[in-house]
Amino acid sequence: LPREILSPGRLTLTLLAAPPPERSPMKLYLIRHGQSEGNRLQVFHGQFDYPLTAQGRQEALLCGEKLRDIPLTHCYASDLQRARDTAALALQGRDVPITLLPALREQNVGDMEGLTWAEMERLHPELLDGFLHRWFDTTPPGGESGREMEGRVSAALEEILAKDQDALIAAHFGTLSLMLHILGIARKEELFTKPFFIHQGCYTAIELQNGRATLLSLNA
Repeated sequence: LPREILSPGRLTLTLLAAPPPERSPMKLYLIRHGQSEGNRLQVFHGQFDYPLTAQGRQEALLCGEKLRDIPLTHCYASDLQRARDTAALALQGRDVPITLLPALREQNVGDMEGLTWAEMERLHPELLDGFLHRWFDTTPPGGESGREMEGRVSAALEEILAKDQDALIAAHFGTLSLMLHILGIARKEELFTKPFFIHQGCYTAIELQNGRATLLSLNA
């Protein structure tokens, strides 16, 4: 609001208060866990707690090097060991707190857990077809659909965004892909395809301002 002050010469000057400084946009940095034993075995795996392989640990360290000069306030990670260990390795030597969120876990694939592609084709061909072509609405027996998973990932993302701090998110292929969709960056039918395929050993940067998300980099 204007303030009036009286100068020594009895002239009235009106000073306008300076506008508040514009808030810096929030940035999220997404990293997919490094190669896990489940990846190495090439089996369907969701919430089974596979550890990182030696290659996966190197990928996490590589990601940390890429993030070295990026200021981070906090890290949120899935509580599955392949994601939480990726976060710890990527942030090695940095004073960045890590909060574990079970809602960031990979999809619960139920009875598909541990099966190879060949076993899925032989034992559950219709389920495999649905998983590949109607993922959002296909529920593996004993598991959850993509739509159900979206609900918990949305809740976790809302919790993170409420903090309004630049943050690292260490999670899984399905989880991070859903975040791109929830934030309006990727359409549902684009998930898991080449334009938005999230690789290991890389980070994806997103800027958020005025309710809008902008993809700054993918697989940097």
